[in-house]
Amino acid sequence: MIVFILLIILFLGLGILFINGKGHSLIAGYNTMSDEEKEN
Repeated sequence: MIVFILLIILFLGLGILFINGKGHSLIAGYNTMSDEEKEN
């Protein structure tokens, strides 16, 4: 049960990061994209 709660907290935290637009560096391949693709 504790593991389940920790996973919920982890995914909620990651979701909030991505919604706010601050989790780009966590996406695989983001640093290799061109500047035009990063703007999208």
